[in-house]
Amino acid sequence: MLPEDFELKTRYGKGLDWPIKYEDLMPYYRQAEYEMGVSGDVEAQKRLGVPFKEGYVFPMLEIPPSYLDKKVSEGLKGATVELEGETIKLELGTFPQGRNGIPNPKYNEYGHRADNRFVPDGIASVKPLEYGERCQGNANCVPICPVQAKYDARKTLNTIAFPDRVHLLAQAVAYKVEVDPANGRVTAIHFKRYEDKNSPAHTVGIAKGTLFVLAAHAVENAKLMIASDLKSSNDLMGRNLMDHPFLLAWALMPEVTGTMRGPLVTSAIGTFRKGKFRHNQCTFAMDIHNDGWGWSGTGAADVVRNAVEKGNLYGSQLRQELISKISRQLLLAFMCELPADYNNRVTIDSQYKDQLGNYRPVIHFDVPDYCKKTFAYCRNLSKKIFSLTGAEDHTHYDDTDPAYFEYEGEGYWFRGGNHFSGTHVMGTTKYNSVVDKYMRSWDHQNLYMVGAGSMPSIGSSNTTLSVAALTYMATEEMLRDLN
Repeated sequence: MLPEDFELKTRYGKGLDWPIKYEDLMPYYRQAEYEMGVSGDVEAQKRLGVPFKEGYVFPMLEIPPSYLDKKVSEGLKGATVELEGETIKLELGTFPQGRNGIPNPKYNEYGHRADNRFVPDGIASVKPLEYGERCQGNANCVPICPVQAKYDARKTLNTIAFPDRVHLLAQAVAYKVEVDPANGRVTAIHFKRYEDKNSPAHTVGIAKGTLFVLAAHAVENAKLMIASDLKSSNDLMGRNLMDHPFLLAWALMPEVTGTMRGPLVTSAIGTFRKGKFRHNQCTFAMDIHNDGWGWSGTGAADVVRNAVEKGNLYGSQLRQELISKISRQLLLAFMCELPADYNNRVTIDSQYKDQLGNYRPVIHFDVPDYCKKTFAYCRNLSKKIFSLTGAEDHTHYDDTDPAYFEYEGEGYWFRGGNHFSGTHVMGTTKYNSVVDKYMRSWDHQNLYMVGAGSMPSIGSSNTTLSVAALTYMATEEMLRDLN
């Protein structure tokens, strides 16, 4: 995130401010980068406004741009656009990602041992493991990387799951947080454990302890607290739900550009992440998808189906059609900031329960004109990019889509980024937030609610690294509590 993302209300009159500054989180960002193994180019990030200490580098070298990135970059060379009086470069650059690349020989583990070269776990490590190979450019990184080059929580769990220290109970779902009514302190977590996901059969159990942590992400953390009738004394529990709404635009490049080669995303335009325009419309970052049009709902499978069922193509003709229609696909994804809004929220309703009898979350979510104005700008920007690169625009927004809306006479739809945040926001007092800067509940002093639900804003970056950094900061406070 950028320093100004932490002061959205103060600087631009939108959303909420954080109770901490960017500088407070910097040492924890470094810890998180080491734990995950982040690939990236610090100098490129500095040009976009991200501050670093002199000489700092990421653990691994940047994931190189794909051939598709390079062809788009050639078309954008020297191009600029105007946004509320500001001239902004249309410049592609790589960005940091939690994905195994080439270890950076210049990397020092700041605050720990000097000159400690980062070596990713897996096939590249000193003692090879069965997970965590280097990125092979499979272009299907979601939901799980085929060679596990992309960071996921299992890599951390595998290092802490020792029977004498950490007990992992699989297929167990928390359904109630129990508190002592005399002092508000949590005394237990009640859970249901099932054997078969297709059956409602389960057993119940109780976890007791001194200190409790909810780390079930923004939606489930809030849902569990509300279901336990622990709605927070200021009625903020579950409110200020955020995500990154994405506007998509897609086209066919004039020549084969190697779509479906490389990681999911390697390059982006980050020059719209900051600026005075944030008073009137939200910031955004635009990335290029190496996996073609799939997210738009018109992906490779549709091309194959149409060629075979409608075109009756086979053999060399089918092969040529697939190369032409898939290897030229260009998808632009505009990830837009959504400020915290009191009315966007998670609630529960007795009508909606799962087969274990637990509440399912009920979501109330709307996108303000502050974001819709940016959607309109991004759509026009996509047309300019397609024109500069010679790409044939195939973008269309079907009015039967559940996310369809109209703004200033034009129709659009958006997609969620699954970066759920903000349902138990941190703040300076128990009157303006659910948790303090360490993500400790104001109402329940031995309860921590970690994760993106504590974030008061989300800026124009993915939330994972900020979540990890905040968790490192919280664990220090937890240790102080336990001592």
